[in-house]
Amino acid sequence: MANDPNKPNSSGSNPSPSESSGGGRPQSENDRIRQRRAERRAQEEAATSASASKAESATSRTALRRQEREQEKQRRRLTTSAIVIGVIALLIAVAVIATQTPADAPIPDYALTRYEGIQTGTTQNGYPRLGSADANVIVIEYSSFDCSSCLTLHTEAMDGIIERVRAGNVAYIFAPRFGTGSIVNGQGAAEAALCAGEQGMFWQMHDALFNWHATFGNQAFTNNRITTGVSALNLNRGNFDGCVRLDSTVGILDRARQEAIAAGFPGTPAFTINGIQPVNDEGLPLVTAPDILAAIDAALAQFSTTTTGADAQATLEAVVPEATPEATSSVEVTPDTSAAGADATPEVDLTAEATPES
Repeated sequence: MANDPNKPNSSGSNPSPSESSGGGRPQSENDRIRQRRAERRAQEEAATSASASKAESATSRTALRRQEREQEKQRRRLTTSAIVIGVIALLIAVAVIATQTPADAPIPDYALTRYEGIQTGTTQNGYPRLGSADANVIVIEYSSFDCSSCLTLHTEAMDGIIERVRAGNVAYIFAPRFGTGSIVNGQGAAEAALCAGEQGMFWQMHDALFNWHATFGNQAFTNNRITTGVSALNLNRGNFDGCVRLDSTVGILDRARQEAIAAGFPGTPAFTINGIQPVNDEGLPLVTAPDILAAIDAALAQFSTTTTGADAQATLEAVVPEATPEATSSVEVTPDTSAAGADATPEVDLTAEATPES
């Protein structure tokens, strides 16, 4: 029985659009193609996104590492700065403690007694003097507290010089210099002695300074040691500080340096006896204790018991110092190392004119 075209399909379904399209590709294939393309695009986008994410992540990690390195550098800088600041603070604290802590400054017992009964004074040049200005023999020593040879001569000759001064026929004059030795602050030591001299204590400070040189070496003349010594000698601290602060001693020290250089004495110690530098048979200066004491005795022997001090002073003022080669004896003459030592050529005045005794 033929199918009736007006009756529905026995299968109960209508033909699909693809089947009614006249033989083209099925619609489901197109959908699958579009789906695959969409999937590829999605995969490509995911891959691009993943790549971008990886790049961003790598960049982020690099930035993080850079930040961590910078932070570490900053921590190191802060640590280093803290250490430096701590060291500086410690050094400042040590310096403050060192300057405020009184230093040991012993005054030798002999310094307080061995000048008793000896006339003292100063010359017109401001040099301290032991003995009468009218003495027959005038001994001038150019010396420095920072000079080791001067220390040796002081240790070995001072008792003998004091003995001869006490006998009444010798005057000993100390022309202070500095910078001819290796001990630090020789100028401060010379100023301290001269400022103590303004209070009548030059010779006591003079002995103390040489004692400190022998005892403390390069730390002998620290400011706090000198300050302690001022108190130990019962000096008026205000007057002493005023003397140092006002540079009251500068002219005296400069005059001694100029005189010594003009006289041909490049270093210390150097002596004149009645205006003439004592020398040995070879013309070399005498700078050892036995030689100096012998030269003083020889000068005394030249004066009769009737020679007056005024005659000796007139003789001294008429003498021109003689420059001789440097000494080669067992006590080395220490050369002048002060700033302007070799430049000065002023007129020299080695006369021992005295001001009224203190």
